[in-house]
Amino acid sequence: MANRFPLIVDSSALQIKELPASDNLDLASSGIVNASSISATSLTVVDHGVTGGINVTGVITAASFSGTVATATNASGLTGTPSITVADISGIGANLTGVVTATSGSFSGNVSVGGVLTYEDVTNVDSLGIVTARNGLRVTAGGINVTAGISTLAATTATTLTASGALTASSTAVFSGGLVEKYENAGTTLGAQTNNPLSDGNVILFTGNESGTNTINFTGVHSTISSGQAVSFTVILSPNGSGYINAVQVDGQAITPQWSGGSAPTGGGSSGRDVYTFTILKTGSGTSNYVILGALTNFA
Repeated sequence: MANRFPLIVDSSALQIKELPASDNLDLASSGIVNASSISATSLTVVDHGVTGGINVTGVITAASFSGTVATATNASGLTGTPSITVADISGIGANLTGVVTATSGSFSGNVSVGGVLTYEDVTNVDSLGIVTARNGLRVTAGGINVTAGISTLAATTATTLTASGALTASSTAVFSGGLVEKYENAGTTLGAQTNNPLSDGNVILFTGNESGTNTINFTGVHSTISSGQAVSFTVILSPNGSGYINAVQVDGQAITPQWSGGSAPTGGGSSGRDVYTFTILKTGSGTSNYVILGALTNFA
């Protein structure tokens, strides 16, 4: 059946006729019910509700929307730059090209930032890469604890600085207070403990009575210092009138020391303690590229 225009009564002409195509149908005090579908090029609804539903293939324009949207199966066609205010947003992902401003944020998983992340007043920072502080680093409590690697510090002022690995200063290190150094209490004789690692300390105290000639081997030196660097050791023996050091090794490589006074020791002190000092200078990359300066003093 073809489409028909509604029939109306023309009181001026005293006849019933179809509504002209350019006229409007006034339903101010009436309504449309039980219509399976309404087809219109435009539909204006003012202060009234639609109880069934509206299926629109074009554009819906409204001054405001009120109510709850239960399900939106496809919102890919949303465009424009409106301002949207909502209470909570739940979704799979969001791709934002502008600025996100929030009074607070909570993330239950990981946060990945491809650019630069700038923030203040955080509790903990755990970085897999490099952390750069452009205007300095201030530690007000807890100190700085370096558990691995080598840290290079320029001008740094700290109350407490703790490093379990190597700590390298590229310029002069200035200590305005006292300097405390650990020493190794061997608890035995040099004859029983020939190998002495650099990591155990630069001062070594042997407590047993030594006898005869002894060799001391300083280990962990060659892999730690570079050519042009030096390290010093102080070795304390109980000579018992007999034991003394006549040979020195660096990581198992024998190096003949140059002794204070021009002669190597030929015996131990008759009493007290013999204190040896060894300054080891690395002159190249080879295992034998060392100069060792040795001295012996007896304290009784």
